[in-house]
Amino acid sequence: MSILHEVYNALPGIERANGAIRQEREFNVVMSELGKVVLDHRLEDIIGIRLLHRHNDLRPGDLMVEDLEQVDGAAALVTARYANSEVQFDFMPSMWACRGAEGRQDLEFSRQSLLPIDRYFLKSNRDFFVGFAEKARALDVEDFLGVCVLDRDGFPVNKESQTEVESTDVVRPANVIRVRSKDLVRTENYFETTWQVHRESSTSCPTTCCSYCTPRSPGHEISHHTVHPTPD
Repeated sequence: MSILHEVYNALPGIERANGAIRQEREFNVVMSELGKVVLDHRLEDIIGIRLLHRHNDLRPGDLMVEDLEQVDGAAALVTARYANSEVQFDFMPSMWACRGAEGRQDLEFSRQSLLPIDRYFLKSNRDFFVGFAEKARALDVEDFLGVCVLDRDGFPVNKESQTEVESTDVVRPANVIRVRSKDLVRTENYFETTWQVHRESSTSCPTTCCSYCTPRSPGHEISHHTVHPTPD
């Protein structure tokens, strides 16, 4: 915990992270190889591949912690910056960089009751994190791709017709995820940030995007939203 803010603040901005995996590496090869690790450990329904990036800085003792809130009259997952001592509910890590001896570095956290995992998950799946870290290092993406818990209890998403869209509130500061109809989101103008791995896949890249992040420029979504700048 004492160095979490340094690890978190070293994460790239979304444009840099996206460019690293899309322009500097073979994206389909990377996702296929990382996806195999998820499948080998039978975690495809729980764990997704995550684009590592940050929208906010942490101060010493800070955490980014997710909770379920009402935003503009609708349910939203809000990951806000808290001082560790200020968090008034039980929470667990839910997003990791896969690096180091243990194969994981905690980056963001969620209210424990929202997560479909328990506190034994990390210990019982240590081999997965180590294996993912080894593969990410071999592919030279350990600074850009990690893993996260896919779903949240109480925040249903129909993945056939809906997707998650994240925007940034720099006032709190916080990251806000809302559910949007796929028909209302021009996904080609968004950054893909989370991918689910599929066991039965007829393509060389067995993943589909299930979460997007808004770019700097507003206006790419048909419904109204507010977009704030992200760091380079």
